[in-house]
Amino acid sequence: MFPHASCRVAITIILAVICTKAALAETRTWTDSSGKHSVEAELVKVDDRQVTLKRGDGKVVTLAIRRLSAADQRYVRSQQRPRPNNNEDVPPPKFDGPKASGKIHGQDFVVEQTKFQSDGGILTLHQGEEFIPDLGVIIFLFLEEGESPEGRIFRVTGKEGFAVTTPHIHMKFKEPGGRMPESQMFMGGYRMELRFGKASKGVVPAWINLQLPDDSRSKIVGSFRIDLSGEPRLQGTQEVDNSEKSSTASSDTIARQRPGTGDLIVDIDKDYKYKPDRNPLGTNGQTQASSLSQEPWEELLKEPSYRSSNVLYGFIKLGNSSDDRFTFVLEDLDNDKWIAYFDLNNNEDLTDDSGPIKNQGTGRFASKLDFLVTVVTPSGEEFQRPYRLWFWVNVNDDHRVARFYSRCYYEGHVRIAGRKYSAAVFELRDYDALYKDAGLWIDLDGNGKLDRETENFESGQSIMVDGKTTLLKLEYP
Repeated sequence: MFPHASCRVAITIILAVICTKAALAETRTWTDSSGKHSVEAELVKVDDRQVTLKRGDGKVVTLAIRRLSAADQRYVRSQQRPRPNNNEDVPPPKFDGPKASGKIHGQDFVVEQTKFQSDGGILTLHQGEEFIPDLGVIIFLFLEEGESPEGRIFRVTGKEGFAVTTPHIHMKFKEPGGRMPESQMFMGGYRMELRFGKASKGVVPAWINLQLPDDSRSKIVGSFRIDLSGEPRLQGTQEVDNSEKSSTASSDTIARQRPGTGDLIVDIDKDYKYKPDRNPLGTNGQTQASSLSQEPWEELLKEPSYRSSNVLYGFIKLGNSSDDRFTFVLEDLDNDKWIAYFDLNNNEDLTDDSGPIKNQGTGRFASKLDFLVTVVTPSGEEFQRPYRLWFWVNVNDDHRVARFYSRCYYEGHVRIAGRKYSAAVFELRDYDALYKDAGLWIDLDGNGKLDRETENFESGQSIMVDGKTTLLKLEYP
């Protein structure tokens, strides 16, 4: 009835007919992922995805590694030879050695810009002076807030499997003739040695040897420097604005003080513009979706015709309506790349959301998604917010966990005491499209930077400008 069922039967037959007679000394017992079928055979060859087993009469069978038991998969990984990565010409680590360079997506690359964000430890290496570079990598080191990379060494061998502490790599590149950069993400399977030296006047020397497993075998080797005093910039500057013309020209992106009380009232849906992009800090935590189940978590009105009976259901919670569960279904689970269906409009119909959604990452499944989230105001009124997020599934042996973080924020201005300031609202921890966890960011000194100590305000907090106090009120649903 289902293709998957026939595939399972085929694999079962293959394993069942392998004889138990050993030809060489390395014969061992092999078990399939169901644990129901065990055979004895010799491991002849292993590559990234397949093993070749040889039975006693010399007949050879090739199987996908993922169809073996977790224990056998670990054994296979231990027998794999390191993939050639041209390390022979890599010089020893030297902070004053050749400038970091190599190739990204088949294109020559030289590190010309560096940036380090202390919140989470996010290292950016870019080529070019444009705001959106043609080539680069972003390395998420997952440091504690305020933790310095000074003196640290990060090593990834490519055999660790997924772990929360393993750095994630985002590779940025433009295809020839392309206008905007594309991304490829690596949460494991790559090799890296990243060393940081001791700071001198806020500048830290560093050295990297990064080998990525993409089709072009992207590679960066050499030294660079990071400035720990640098912070991400928020677009827009402070300006004096007393004219009536200026005060009304951009009313759709400006929040003003309320006449009489002087309180600053901010309603992001009315005053600010939605931006489907990373927040100005560029930092992300992560929120875990529901556990994955073979049965739906809620009643579905309509489902597509799945390719197999082996599917997993889950949901993510967004908004604050009575129906805040957005169902998703993962299928093609027997392949290296899964596909998915998401109820993006939350109408319990998985057939009207432009599915199926293909994998956009390097693991089993990852994708950028755009939702319409229902939000309910205190007065009971409902409206819908657009909400973009990055969703992925971590797979480690038989353990599967779905996670996500937002890829959107709201941007605008506030006017306090006749001055207009750039401002933004975004989420840092609780990704639910309600924007309650990080308050309002205001570039009070007009330097294009965000200061966590002096420019981040919660609802009900006072803001001091020119010796005068203004009470901030954020209109949350």
